[in-house]
Amino acid sequence: MKETEQKKEGAWMTPQDIVDKMIDFTPVEWFKGNILEPTAGDGNIVMAILNKKVELGMTPFEAMDSTYANELNRERYLIML
Repeated sequence: MKETEQKKEGAWMTPQDIVDKMIDFTPVEWFKGNILEPTAGDGNIVMAILNKKVELGMTPFEAMDSTYANELNRERYLIML
């Protein structure tokens, strides 16, 4: 995303190395329940959550069924799909 778009939209994407650290520092028990990512953006945090849930033994369907994402920007939402 260009800097001008970031300023206009107020959108800031979390770098992948930060996402990885966030997932690593999150208690394992938290992945067993429902998770909401309130500012999904391009989906990198959502994908990391799904991957961790599957790594911990959930089926992909179970992981998707218990992970929710919200994105107000329609263009970003469509990219995530």
